[in-house]
Amino acid sequence: MTKYRIDMQKCPSCGKENDAISSVDEGATSEPGDIIICLYCGHVMAIADDGKTFRKLTNREMCDIAGDGQILALQRARAKVMKKHKQ
Repeated sequence: MTKYRIDMQKCPSCGKENDAISSVDEGATSEPGDIIICLYCGHVMAIADDGKTFRKLTNREMCDIAGDGQILALQRARAKVMKKHKQ
């Protein structure tokens, strides 16, 4: 897993502060347009063109990731982690 520091910002859905993103692909780079998921609430968004902030998905991006196996697996794993974290 690769971790990147970003400027502190809030998830547009839950408002939790985030200052890092992680990639499940070892050695991956953080690029504008990469799809990201809020660890706290599961909101799906993208890295903005500045490479340091979040943006809403475009309609095309939403269609492209609908039913994506990797996104679904990450959402399931995120939900399990957060369920244990809340206990």
